[in-house]
Amino acid sequence: MTMYKCVFCGLENPSEKARFCIECGPEGPASNWVVDEIDQPNKVNHYASILSDFYFEARSNDEIESFSLRIRERLKISHDTHSTVIADFAVQKKAVAHLANFKFEFNENVTDAYAGHDTFLDFRITNLSQDDAFKVALLWNDPETVDRVDFRADTKSFVRPRSSVTIGGSVIFDRIGIKELSDLLITISDQFGEKAVFRAEPLLKIFLHTTKFRLKDEAWLMQAEWGQTKATCS
Repeated sequence: MTMYKCVFCGLENPSEKARFCIECGPEGPASNWVVDEIDQPNKVNHYASILSDFYFEARSNDEIESFSLRIRERLKISHDTHSTVIADFAVQKKAVAHLANFKFEFNENVTDAYAGHDTFLDFRITNLSQDDAFKVALLWNDPETVDRVDFRADTKSFVRPRSSVTIGGSVIFDRIGIKELSDLLITISDQFGEKAVFRAEPLLKIFLHTTKFRLKDEAWLMQAEWGQTKATCS
């Protein structure tokens, strides 16, 4: 018996008379796809690259599926290939899940912040893991500057399980006014050499979206526990 299987959504229909997907309809996304155009290697690689960033930041499978539909339709990516890409991402994510067990805090009590001069930024990292020791590296590039790395700091030794360390460094802001620190990259590596990169971005709602460099009454702005966010694997 020849079974009809929808290239786009993967739905199978055992009827020999089936000519289109009852889920997608006769005018579905893959209704006019040519076999030779489906899952072309360069487009599959491009699709995986686009989906990767979203996958490790998305909060649910429904978000991932919704995001992927339009891209798959445009690049002619089949459901089977999409499922393979997602499965590969899941393996990567599971492999570095333990690296997400940390809490990240920023000391908002920034003083002596002048344009064109060193401003010291102070962070605190808490290792929430029971067993793994972490090294931490911070990297940030100001989108308003070019040809330089604006901020870089790292721990010189491992952060032991259930302990905290402060990490900081200087950055020079070129202009006066309120500044926002976004897209800060946090690299966590363990004692076995495994590594994952986390991005502190406003859209991820980790409470760094309005970090302004001015004197604050409170000393520390507590960030969300990173175990609840998504990792962008390196």
